[in-house]
Amino acid sequence: MPSFTMMGQVRLEERTGSELEAVLRQPKRLALLAYLALPRPGTWHRRDTLLSVFWPEADAGRGRTALRNALYVLRQHLDEGALRTRGDEEVSLDPEQFSTDVALLERELQAGNPASALARYTGELLPALHVPGAEAFEKWLDDERQRVLGMAQRAALALIEDRTAASDLAGAIDAAKRATELDPDGEPVLRRLMELMDRAGASTRALAVYEKFRARIQREYGTEPAPPTAALAERIRSHSGAALAQPPNAPLPSPVVEEAPEPPRPAVQVGYPRPRRARLILAASLGVILVVTGLAVRSFGGTHLANTERSILVLPMENTTGEPALDYLATGIAEDLAERLLRIRGLARVRSAARAEWPRKTRADLPLLGRTFGTELALRTRLARSGDSLTVSGEVVDLPTGNTRSLASLRFTEATVQELDSRLAAAVVGTAFRRPMPEDPRPSAKPVDPESYRLTLKGWQQQLGTPRNGAAATQLFTEATRLDPGNARAWAGISSARSADAVAWGAPFEEGSVLAEAAANHALALDSLQGTALANLAILRGLRDRNLAEADSLFARAIRAEPANPEIFLVQQSLYRHAWQWEKARDAIRVARQLDPLSALYTAREANLSLCEDRPDLALPLYEAVWRLDPATPSVPFEMARTLARLGRWDDALAAVGMNDLHGEAGYWQYRTTEARPRLTALLEVGKTRWVSRARLGTLYVAVGETDKGLEILEQEARKGDIGIYRLPCQPDVDRARDLPRFKALLDFARQTLPR
Repeated sequence: MPSFTMMGQVRLEERTGSELEAVLRQPKRLALLAYLALPRPGTWHRRDTLLSVFWPEADAGRGRTALRNALYVLRQHLDEGALRTRGDEEVSLDPEQFSTDVALLERELQAGNPASALARYTGELLPALHVPGAEAFEKWLDDERQRVLGMAQRAALALIEDRTAASDLAGAIDAAKRATELDPDGEPVLRRLMELMDRAGASTRALAVYEKFRARIQREYGTEPAPPTAALAERIRSHSGAALAQPPNAPLPSPVVEEAPEPPRPAVQVGYPRPRRARLILAASLGVILVVTGLAVRSFGGTHLANTERSILVLPMENTTGEPALDYLATGIAEDLAERLLRIRGLARVRSAARAEWPRKTRADLPLLGRTFGTELALRTRLARSGDSLTVSGEVVDLPTGNTRSLASLRFTEATVQELDSRLAAAVVGTAFRRPMPEDPRPSAKPVDPESYRLTLKGWQQQLGTPRNGAAATQLFTEATRLDPGNARAWAGISSARSADAVAWGAPFEEGSVLAEAAANHALALDSLQGTALANLAILRGLRDRNLAEADSLFARAIRAEPANPEIFLVQQSLYRHAWQWEKARDAIRVARQLDPLSALYTAREANLSLCEDRPDLALPLYEAVWRLDPATPSVPFEMARTLARLGRWDDALAAVGMNDLHGEAGYWQYRTTEARPRLTALLEVGKTRWVSRARLGTLYVAVGETDKGLEILEQEARKGDIGIYRLPCQPDVDRARDLPRFKALLDFARQTLPR
């Protein structure tokens, strides 16, 4: 079959081994073939997208003619059937008749063969290829180069770990050298190489590597290595004169525990797409070493509590100040404390319910909490006012017996709140294990600015609260990063807020996803264990590229980084919902429910998922459970009504929303029309001055009974490839049209373009 070499050089060979020069000589044809071949042969590409990428200035007629001619030339030089079409709008390369070196690299990596995968990366993707007048192609190529480089970096990191596990010190050093070549600005891999060299008795070489790196970044960026790197060099320097009698096959050390996120290089353009040179800096997020996340300014990572493993549930912190404006602070402190406890080895399991909004009765039912979460201990805390200061007090509760052990009351101000989680964690562990524990066995690194920290907590309250206020969250997170550009959790917050807006019709997807991805990458450059940022990248790339494989890889990294973070699984189910893979979506949301089984949010999402799948019989008991968990959940009456209506129980549906003066099917649709009309009017008014989602507009026309007009808009957006079409099975506003042949035909069309 024809093979396409794109890394390090460009070669296109037919089955006989001779080069296809007719394609290679024409840059646009070569670029078009590369676009069709990536991320791998078999990926379907829409003709409209190809036109916008390669012929952006041409009118529709001339553009389609040019595309047709280019595809004709490619078809003439490839094997018969290698270039295939699906309908009139999609084109792809048959993976059985066309191979690429990039696809082979990815296959080796997924098969767990990092050495073979790394050997295939021989240089930059499509070097020197340029297509004049095709800016979209240039941007796409830049992104693909980073994606392929990222796969090579992952292969190098995996190879380090493989060689380490096999006690092959020389092989681990070689792999680490290769990793530093691929990521020359990444200090985690630099530290790994230095550490391995030091263990091999090559301290002088390790220090030489460090000094060379230090001189280069001083010259190029005007900055110094991060504190953990400088500290490692100093440790090596301090003992370099001592005898290092380590045999070559001695067990390798555990990775260095990092105590703070690395400062960003000045070349990074904060919050916006970075230039190619600066993007290399972000690859430091691929370092597979233990990094304490975000706002944790101190670490217990090296403390091990042998033979005393316990499990603990962090309950929501009660705000007893009488100041609702401080609710965000109570929630944020509890959540950060849970993250800190997760880092302590010796605690068998830490479960966090820090954001749960349970009724008082549920909070007080200790046996229920123990059975539900499967933990022995619970941490109950309170926030109180003490003059100009605040205090946190609480107790560790033995759930089987109800016995409690009080924690010492800790006083703080909003300016010193970020120190609190370290002190609290020490107090909790000392109480739970009945023995004292040091707060901080090592000196702390530069803390996050106190006001930036406070704004971050408040931003997460707006982002994850009910109802969500994405605009307020974005504003708070942005201000937090302005005050402290090194605040990784605030950058992750920006990525969450912008990602939610882009995916849920709040902003144009292309524009919103670029901003969200930039923020997520920045968060990961500061702290590679920001699981929420990784999850945001996963859904954005999965939807943008219609590629679930890359998204799954990012979700796997996110889960490894923060296995107890239910938001990751919430984002994962959202992606699978967009792909109409209902079982996978259900699996993901059930994990989130397991992590916080008494939260109404995740149960409600699973119920809604059942409606997406047209299973109201499964949705009804779930919504009833939501009602019992939190009767104040604002969306429950409406969703209950939808579910009952889908079961044909019209009067019960109307009773659920208090419409007792209406009856039957006609009365139900009268209620739905009345409810939707103000929303349509408001959206039309907004559309006079700024962008609104056309897909959302179409669903609202359906909701008010103007079904033909609404479906016509939705059909237009489907032909354009609007990702909003993927949400149709889950959209309440199209309930009226679900049984219409025209709507079913629209879903059939959308199904052909789903992420796969």
